[in-house]
Amino acid sequence: SIVDDCPSLIDKLAAEDIYSLRLESLEKVAVVIKRLSKWTNLNTLTIDGGQIADAELETLDQLKTLKHLWLKKLSFDWKLFVRLKVLKQLQTLEIEDYKQFNELLLNLPTMPKLERLCLEGSGKNWLTEKSIASLARQPKLKTIKLKNKDFVEKIEVLNGTRSKLGSSPDELPIYGWRKGFAKLKQVGSITFEEPNWSKEQTAEFLRTVPAARVNKWAAKQNAY
Repeated sequence: SIVDDCPSLIDKLAAEDIYSLRLESLEKVAVVIKRLSKWTNLNTLTIDGGQIADAELETLDQLKTLKHLWLKKLSFDWKLFVRLKVLKQLQTLEIEDYKQFNELLLNLPTMPKLERLCLEGSGKNWLTEKSIASLARQPKLKTIKLKNKDFVEKIEVLNGTRSKLGSSPDELPIYGWRKGFAKLKQVGSITFEEPNWSKEQTAEFLRTVPAARVNKWAAKQNAY
C-alpha cells in the first residue's frame, strides 16, 4: 500500500472515498490509524504485519465505521485488545499468526454484531476446546473458519513426480473437541481442512457438529 510509505497521503483523500484498506509492514501502525479516523466510509481494514505498541492499540477505537477487521502477524497484548470499543461494532474478525489465541478467545467480550470469525495459526496448542466453547457467548456468530497453516501442502517436484510434505491434517485435536463445537448452537458453518480421521470418526463428528457439514470434504460422507 502506498499509504505505508507516505501516511500523509491519507489527508489528501476525501473522507468518504475509501471503503476498504490494506496496510502492510508498517513500522508504526497507529500513526496511520489516527489519520484514518476522519474517514467516514471505511468499512474494512487489513493490517498485515508491522508494529503497534500496546499504548497505541486503542487507536482502533477511532474507526467508528469499521465493520471488518483482519490482523495478520501482529503482536499485541490480548488484555488490552479485549477492552477495545471497536469490537462492539465488528461483523467480521480475522486474526492470523497470533501467539495468544486461547487467552484472547477466553476473554473476548460479547460482540453483539459479530457474524464471522476466522482464525489462522500453526502448531498443536494455539486453540483448545475451552476457548472454542467460549464462543457460545457471541449471539450472532454464524461462521467460524479455522486454518492450521502447518497443514498447507508443500509440493516438491522430484524426478518429475510430486510428493506431499508437512504435518498431518489432524494436528489440532479437533475431533476431541466435538462436544465443545456442539455447544455453539448459533453457528451454522464451521470449516477447516479435511481431517485425517477414519470414516467412522468423521461420521460421528458430523453427527455431533452439524455445522461442519458445509465442508467440501464432508460431502464425501453418505450418512451422518
